Amino acid sequence: VAPKVHMGDVDDQVVERFKLHLLDSGLSKTTANNYLRDISARFGRAIKSKAFTGPNPCAGVERLKLEETPPPYLTKEQIDTLLTAAEAHSNEMHWFCLLGIFEGLRLGEIVNAQWQWFDWQGKLLNLPSDETFSVKSHKGRSVPLNYRLVEAMQPHAHESGYLFEAGKPTGKTTSGAWVYRYSPRRVFATVLKRAKLDEKRITPHVLRHTFGTQLARAGVSIYKIREWMGH
Repeated sequence: VAPKVHMGDVDDQVVERFKLHLLDSGLSKTTANNYLRDISARFGRAIKSKAFTGPNPCAGVERLKLEETPPPYLTKEQIDTLLTAAEAHSNEMHWFCLLGIFEGLRLGEIVNAQWQWFDWQGKLLNLPSDETFSVKSHKGRSVPLNYRLVEAMQPHAHESGYLFEAGKPTGKTTSGAWVYRYSPRRVFATVLKRAKLDEKRITPHVLRHTFGTQLARAGVSIYKIREWMGH
């Protein structure tokens, strides 16, 4: 059992030594930073309530720098492999992948996608933000329709209605978990297996990362990418 330490005995050097101790114990840098955050918050509350009158000893202690890794994305070959497997499975799964890869839609936007959002003549996908649906940024946006998506989806288009039919509303459960009206995760995992792609690394959100990466590599302005992705 670790000995008790009075708050008044803790200074920045004590915190620095504790930080090194955490790393020596085999904890990750993220976990160590979380410990430092919690200690700093505890001192902050004590100072605010005047239970402690000294300075916060964590104020001068630098957090551990984390190695930044770029988000995963699909290569052109992987895109073709995934779309071939998705199309072989069903129209719905093919559309799901197309909307992520070529339109950059979030999972919640894809599962709530409606046919009236598609302007086939103007070659635009118009995501609204109104009483019927609100995107994450609470601001509607328009994204150019990719020709591969148009070829695959326009022949099946309806004037209105959801692309993916389901019998439950989108929302949070009593436990706080988020549930979508249409859940493609199991089917998506099946398609990944057929495409021989890494199920653990590739999630529906990776399709959105792929969209942004493709645009950046094509030399599209970062401002235009931000606008189309709804950032």
